[in-house]
Amino acid sequence: MSEGLLARLIEEGVSAKLVGDVAMELARGEQAQQALDMLRAGNAERQARLRERRGITPRNVTQRDERYARGAKEIPPDPHKKTTTPPKTPKGVTPQRLPDDFTVPDEWIEWAMTKRGWSRAGAVEEGECFCRYWQAKGGSDASKRSWRKTWENWVVNSRRQASVIPIGGGSYDREFIRRRHA
Repeated sequence: MSEGLLARLIEEGVSAKLVGDVAMELARGEQAQQALDMLRAGNAERQARLRERRGITPRNVTQRDERYARGAKEIPPDPHKKTTTPPKTPKGVTPQRLPDDFTVPDEWIEWAMTKRGWSRAGAVEEGECFCRYWQAKGGSDASKRSWRKTWENWVVNSRRQASVIPIGGGSYDREFIRRRHA
């Protein structure tokens, strides 16, 4: 086919240099097509081995391909392929929602006080925020495997400031705290 094209170019009086350039491009195109054909043949072999391992007979493949060729909008699902993904939780551990009557245990409050330097009142208030947030949240994100670890992450990521105690100790003076943070 390419020889006929080159002969026509020569007959039309195209320069020898341009005919040579066209011949080189045609040769590169043929090489690319051969490489593509080899790649497709290799893919077809791999697909055939995969079908054989999965137990898909050529008849099933042909039926699926024919349905697609007749104008189906999409390829029908593979009957051997799993459609649902199992949850990524260890055996025996099921994610659960935070119960509506849950309150943060004292042990968790003390951990937060130590970790962040919060007062008991501040840690309890943060615990109430934690409970309200997770009890109101919907969807699968609201189910957790470990509420203790969720609380610890909540505390670490909290923006609540550490408690400020006036120099010399004593009780909290709201005016002192307000001036200090102004």
